[in-house]
Amino acid sequence: MRKKIFIMATLLSLVVQLNMSMSASGREYNPFGPAIRTVRPEVELVLEGTPLFRVSTDEAPLSYLLACAYDSLLVVSLDKSEYVAGVFDIDRGELLGKYIRKGRGPMELLSFSSAHQIRFKGDSLYLNGMDVSGQNSFVSFNVTAAVQDGETILRRLGKFIPVTLNAREADDSTNVYYRLADNTMVLERYTRDGLLLGSWKLFPDIPMNYFSIMSFGLALNGEGTKAAIAMSAYPCLNILDLSTGERESVTFARRTDFESVYDTYRSSFTYPDITSCCGVFTFGDRVCVRTDNVGEGSGDAKSALLVFDWEGNLEYRLLISEDLATYETVFDPVRRKMYCCTEDDDTLYSYDLSEYL
Repeated sequence: MRKKIFIMATLLSLVVQLNMSMSASGREYNPFGPAIRTVRPEVELVLEGTPLFRVSTDEAPLSYLLACAYDSLLVVSLDKSEYVAGVFDIDRGELLGKYIRKGRGPMELLSFSSAHQIRFKGDSLYLNGMDVSGQNSFVSFNVTAAVQDGETILRRLGKFIPVTLNAREADDSTNVYYRLADNTMVLERYTRDGLLLGSWKLFPDIPMNYFSIMSFGLALNGEGTKAAIAMSAYPCLNILDLSTGERESVTFARRTDFESVYDTYRSSFTYPDITSCCGVFTFGDRVCVRTDNVGEGSGDAKSALLVFDWEGNLEYRLLISEDLATYETVFDPVRRKMYCCTEDDDTLYSYDLSEYL
């Protein structure tokens, strides 16, 4: 059984006083974005889950994170294995194989941190990800070749960009990188040849030594022109236009005042009134954020899926009763299903979102 993932617990005891002031428009300033708007869901419903199979069992244990889902295929990132990726058949509940040998060779990686971004190149399905334990290489893994022929094919996506935590492929010629620069977190767009096209300091008011508080989930729209930035440790969604630099910042907190984040999370990342992001994905004109804590007054719900439009309006709050593992959320654009695993026994659940997307 896997333990819950916590973000640098040593930082939880740090206390920083945040200076807050109300803007003339009625929005409240906070250090995680520009003037912020509080949103409430237009509709709140219960989202029913369907149990499928156990990804890790006593007979066949796996140390894994969900990486992507596409039609009948589920890809996981592996740890404590000689391979860094595995592929399941969702319909049969069967592990088809383990792929990408761990190493420093031309078709090897030391780790595979999924970007939760899939692409088709010709007839092949590719999954993008980072080798964060190696040279921070941004690569694309040919899932089709691995499953059908047992062949490992990795495509390098652009030149090496230092101090990169993760990346996304914006289009066929540019990438978006989430990295450390100028003593803060930045989102930067580069050509494949390494030419910087744009740079956005996301949280310039936060000292760099508190960078784990600034961690977030990142997803792009289909055209690669907008970024959805959902805070891992704060109930905040930022939507950044990569063409104009304009930014919309909304909070889905259960209350509107912003106490010090460092005080709030000093003892736990499951503070009952503040929700955090444990997965973000986009589909068409929707941005979806899964939160790990829904607070009191939500019945048996232990998490929720928030469905926004690209203007930051919260259309649905879908309550989930299963105790789902933190930071394991993948979405299949073919079947329009979200997949997550339970914390206690690694059971894979599916959630049909076709009615909401």
